[in-house]
Parts: sequence; structure tokens; C-alpha cells
Amino acid sequence: MATADALTTNVTGGHGGISSSSGGGVYYCPLCNKPIASEFAFRRHTAYCRRTSGNPRKRKRSCTQCHRAKAKCSFESQCSRCISKGFRCEYEKIVYPPASSETSDDLQDGLTPEPSGRNPGDDIGLYDVGSSHYASTEFASLEGATTLSKLPINAPPPLAAELRTDPRHQASALFLIDMIRGFPHMMSRRETFPAFIHGQWHKPELPTTFANCMRISQIFLARSATMQGRELFYSALSEERTRLKYHLSTTTKEELVMRLAVHKMYALMVAFDNETLTASLVPELEAGEYDTSWISNTARECFTSDGYVPFDIDSIGDPNETWEEFVYAEARRRCALFWFVVSRVIVLTSDLHCPPILRYRGLALPSPETLWSARTNEEWEAARAELQEQHQEPLHHNILRTVGDLIDSRACTSDPRRRNQVSNWLATSDKLGLMVMIASSMI
Repeated sequence: MATADALTTNVTGGHGGISSSSGGGVYYCPLCNKPIASEFAFRRHTAYCRRTSGNPRKRKRSCTQCHRAKAKCSFESQCSRCISKGFRCEYEKIVYPPASSETSDDLQDGLTPEPSGRNPGDDIGLYDVGSSHYASTEFASLEGATTLSKLPINAPPPLAAELRTDPRHQASALFLIDMIRGFPHMMSRRETFPAFIHGQWHKPELPTTFANCMRISQIFLARSATMQGRELFYSALSEERTRLKYHLSTTTKEELVMRLAVHKMYALMVAFDNETLTASLVPELEAGEYDTSWISNTARECFTSDGYVPFDIDSIGDPNETWEEFVYAEARRRCALFWFVVSRVIVLTSDLHCPPILRYRGLALPSPETLWSARTNEEWEAARAELQEQHQEPLHHNILRTVGDLIDSRACTSDPRRRNQVSNWLATSDKLGLMVMIASSMI
């Protein structure tokens, strides 16, 4: 039998050598040729594959379009989703090789068997969010929170599908999509993380959740380099989401925010990977129900852990706040702001009633870039002292602090003072501030 080392192949592409496992390679099953991102998963899968390779399928497989979009399929010869969207409905015929006569004790001993009724190929793109608790996307349990009630409830903003066809907003939508499209590339290096994800410079090393997201981003960027690249991406993504699912209710609030951020990155990667090519000016992008449910479930845990306190506008700029406290609170606020931005250009199938979208006017504007990008406590303290001395907005001003304030100030075209406030705020903001300003015009 071939060893794991002999079955390892490096994935390379235009972005340099990309490895999907700690050993520096990708493991391929000798029976079904499925790419596996780690040695443990490879051994587990191979043992399972040997036991079940001759068994008949016990589960229907979605059509190609539904499987690619992670959407529910009706399993008809021409499924209802493909008919409604005008897609060509086709089903992939998978032929499994006959069971091999070779055996390997080291692959069978001590391994947890894969659940019966699941085929190895179904692991990719299958996001099992567990019980009904994890499948829910409602936030009803938070409606009584006092800090949450401080955020005004707004009329639902226009949907991304509506804005895509509105000539007044198409240029803005294209600009935001182009910026968001570059986020996986930015996520591949700690020094260039997207503006809603902090580099965690206050910690001795990068947390595992972000390190794994970096690795998956690299696999995503290199997915077109090989025939198995796309399958490898979904395999690594499924494995990481399984890791993140467990112990969700007992993890720290700092870890919850990091998980919330990476789930948003993963939803974006899947949306861009399944981008629908149309003749319209603005691309049709959609975050499926499975992807948004991960975000909603993690967001609920965040709300429960901190009672929405980071969104209390009056607490922003507390002179007694430490660097670590600032990073946590600002990361929470930026995650919410970014999801509001995403809702302007990407269809969110089951996440339309989350607080960052319905209560967008009450969201705090992002902090100045010098505070967010500081890499040492001394650098952060110096930036804060300078901002306090200059009375920099929005930390020390009562007019321009929220998205609602930004919308109202931009509407006062005849008031030079309000225009200057917006200009001064934008001059100290990073890319997220620019994206929020553009998104706030698409209401």
C-alpha cells in the first residue's frame, strides 16, 4: 500500500507554493482520488473509503448547480431551482472503484468511522450546522437587551438584488464588489488582513482560527491551478467549520469575534466561487443559507456573551480602556459594519433580519486607522493621545458617530460645517470607512 507521504502532492499556483496541511502537502485518497487537507483526515477517510467503496449509494446527490451553490435540490430530472433560475440541470454520475484487496492495520485501528449513509464525496460543501439551535437564524432572544434597544429599528433597506439593477447604485455596487473581491488575497497574509479583521498584534502569536483562515484563503486563491484545487478548498473549509462548530457556547468572547469574522470570510469565498455569470453590469452574488447560518449562530453567541455592550455609543473613547479592550470592542463593531456593507451587494438568503442590517443607522463608525492598525501598546497609546488632543471625530464628537449621523451629514449639502465633518472623518479612516460611506448611500 502507498504511504501517506507517497500520496502527497503540493498545490502551486500564481501566488506561489500553497500547502494545505501542516506537513506541506495535500493527501489524495488512493481509491477515489479525493484531496484531503490533513493527515488525520486522510487516514480516517481512507479507512472509511475502503470499507464502503463497494456499497451502493444511500443518499441522493444534488444536481451540479445546486451542489455547487450549496442549495437545496428537489432531485427531479429538471429540479425546481434550475428551472426558476434558467440553469441547465445535470446530475453527476459518480462511479466508485472496486474495493481493493489491500489492507492496512495502521489506517483502521483507533479511527472514528464516518457516519453511515454518507459518501466520501458528500463531505465537500456539506455544512452540517448540527441541531435546530445552530440552524436557527433568529435573534428574538436578544430583543430585550437594553443596549440592543438603544439601536434604532429602521425600515428594511433595499435588497442587493434590487440595488444591482438600479442605475443610480450600479457604479457604487461595482466598486464595493471589486474591493470585497480582494479580501481573500488580503487574508492570505497577516500584514494585510481586511479592515474588519485585526492582526492580533497584542498576542504573542496569531490565533489558530486566523491562521487556519489564512491557509484556506491561500488554497482558495490557488484553486484554479489544479484539477483538484476547487475540491480541496471545500474539503479544507468543511474540516475547519467542523472544528469551529464544537464548544461554541463555552469559548471566550474574543474567540467568538474571531470566529464571526472568519465565517464571513468563508461566506464571501463561497459566494465568489459560485458567482453567476450574466449579461448584467453588476455580478450576481449570493451567500447561501448554509453560509449565513454559520454567521447568524456565531453572532448570536457574541450578543449573548457581551450583551451588545460594544455597540453602546457612549462607551466609545473611554479614557480608561486598554488596548486589548479596544481591539475586542472595535472588532465587534467592524464585523457588524462590514456585514451591512456586504448586504448592499451580495444576496443574503437567510440573514436579512440580523441587527447590523435592520439597525444600521445605530452602528458606530469605524475608529481612525491609526488606532486600529497600531501594532504595539505604545503605538496605540500615542495614537489615542494625539486624537484626544485634536478632539478627533467620531471618538470625541457628539455629531458624527454613527452610520445614521453619516447619512444625515451627507444629506446636508448646504451646510459647510457638516461637509467638513465628513471630510475630516474620512481623512483618518481606512478602507472600511470608505466602504461604509459608499454603502450608506445605497439606502
